[in-house]
Amino acid sequence: EAWATYVKPDDVVGIKINTLFGVGACTHPEVTAAVVQGCKAAGVPADRIIVWDMRDGHLQKSGYEVNRDRGVKCYGVNDDWEDEPVAIHTCQGRLAKVLTRTCTALINVPALKSHSGAGITLSMKNHYGSFDCPGKAHGDNCDPYIAHLNNLPPIKGKTRLIVCDALLPVAEGGPQAREQFTYEQKTIMAATDTVAIDYVALKLLDAQRAKMDLPSLETTGRAKHVLTAAEMGLGVADLAKIEVVEA
Repeated sequence: EAWATYVKPDDVVGIKINTLFGVGACTHPEVTAAVVQGCKAAGVPADRIIVWDMRDGHLQKSGYEVNRDRGVKCYGVNDDWEDEPVAIHTCQGRLAKVLTRTCTALINVPALKSHSGAGITLSMKNHYGSFDCPGKAHGDNCDPYIAHLNNLPPIKGKTRLIVCDALLPVAEGGPQAREQFTYEQKTIMAATDTVAIDYVALKLLDAQRAKMDLPSLETTGRAKHVLTAAEMGLGVADLAKIEVVEA
């Protein structure tokens, strides 16, 4: 019943994961599999579920099997981008056709990590795998590029749910895997507000960073895109206004 709140049997559900840097810095396949099962429990047929990211090679090195044929699909965008670019602040990027044309519903399943540019990568930064030239959108700590990207109709309008993989976050040195900064959070988070979940995750990451004698990502301004997105009206970045339910 819970899953049926977000996806319907006639949806084509796209599950956007994070696999660029491989094992140790990706969405765990076990988490993705649980999301797939949730969609099936809501009555979505297997052949209407697509697990995707930027490239086949990224998926394969992260423990996923590429499949474009039967049942649940799993594949990279590779070069299947829209012909016409859209404005992402001062950047012009072409969105993935699987996002713009194929999927009717989007479930965002990122992994919690620090990021050398954006401070934190989670639900909003995960969409840097949804357009063709993310390297052009890393200036000024990716701000306000990330907010503008997530305000685009195909992302904002199709996102039904965010499920955050915070089992083994990377507190520093990300988005690559860093053994010395990887720790056990043992947490899965879910939300419909992309800003709220990123802000709560930012607090989690900063709490761990304090234990490691690392500076706060929030107070140093490295993760300012989260607050920019809140200012744009994409969600809430105020713990007094966010209901956190622990189970």
